[in-house]
Amino acid sequence: MTDQHLFDSDIQAQHNKVKDTDLGKLIISSRRIAQKQAEVLVKVSSYGKGRDRVAAHLKYISRDNDLPLEDPTGNRLESRQEQDELLDHWYADADTRKNARTTAHIVLSAPADSNRLDVEEAARRFARKRFADNHDYLFAMHSDTDHPHAHLVVKLRGYDGEKLRLGKKALFELREHFAESLRSVGIAATASYRSQRGVGRKAESQPLRHMKSKGVIPEVEKQALAEAVADLKGQKTARPWEDALRRRFEKTQAGYRELANTVRGQGSEAAESIARELETYAASMAAPKTRHEELKSAILQKARATRRQQAESTRADPER
Repeated sequence: MTDQHLFDSDIQAQHNKVKDTDLGKLIISSRRIAQKQAEVLVKVSSYGKGRDRVAAHLKYISRDNDLPLEDPTGNRLESRQEQDELLDHWYADADTRKNARTTAHIVLSAPADSNRLDVEEAARRFARKRFADNHDYLFAMHSDTDHPHAHLVVKLRGYDGEKLRLGKKALFELREHFAESLRSVGIAATASYRSQRGVGRKAESQPLRHMKSKGVIPEVEKQALAEAVADLKGQKTARPWEDALRRRFEKTQAGYRELANTVRGQGSEAAESIARELETYAASMAAPKTRHEELKSAILQKARATRRQQAESTRADPER
C-alpha cells in the first residue's frame, strides 16, 4: 500500500484531509520505517577553507574533469578553465579570515543499486529546491559504488550575505528533503532518527575503521575492553546512559503500538492492515545494546567457546 492510499482508496477526500495533518505525516513516516525502506545518507564530508582546497575538491569530484559539474541553472562545466572562472566569481566576496569556511562539501547517497539517472535527477531537484534561491553550487554524479551518490559543493555565503549553517537539525532536514526527492522519481527511501528505528549506537567512525584495518587497536577500544572485563569481574561502575537508552527504546516501541491503535480507530480494512503492520514492526524491534554491552557479550561468548574446546579435548584424550 502506497503513501497515496493510507486509508480506503474510495474515500479520497478523507485521505486528503488526513494526510496533511501532523497525525497523517506521522503515520506515513512511521510506515516507511516499519516497511524498512532504505535510509538515505546526507553528510558534510568536509568544508572548503581556501580557493586552492576548493579547486582540489572540484578536481576530485569531477574525476580530473572527466565528469561534468552542474550548476543551479543546469549549465555544465566540463573544463578546468570554466571551474577557475567560477571560483574567481565565488571568491570575489569570500571571507578573508584565516581558515574561514567558504564551501560545504556534501554527499548525497541513495539506496543500493538505485538507477543512476533517477538519482541524478533527484539530486538535481533537491539542490535546486534547497539551495538555488540563495546559494551557488555545483554537483557531480558518481556511480562507482553500490550506492549511486552525488557530490555537492555549496558556496556558504548566500546572495543575501548570510552564511549557511549546517548543524544537526539542518542536516536531518536535508536528509528528509533528499528522501522526498528520491521518492519523487520512484525510489523508495526515507530519513529517520536512529531512535525511531530502535538503533542505539552510531556506526563506527571512518578513522577507527582505517586504524583497525591496519591492525592498530585504538586507545578508546582498549579502554572500552578494560571496562567490560572489569564489569564482568564485579567491578561495576554506574552507567546511567544505558538505562536511558532502554527507557527510550521502550518508549519508542510503545509509541508504535499507540499509533497502531489510533489508526485502527479509522475502522476500515486498510486502517486495520496498517495497524497490524505497525504492531508487527514494534514487536520485531530488538533492544539496542551499547558498545560496552556488546563487548561483555563477546567476552562471555569467547569464554564459553574456550570451555567447550577444552571439554572436547578432555573427552578425546582423558589422560590430558
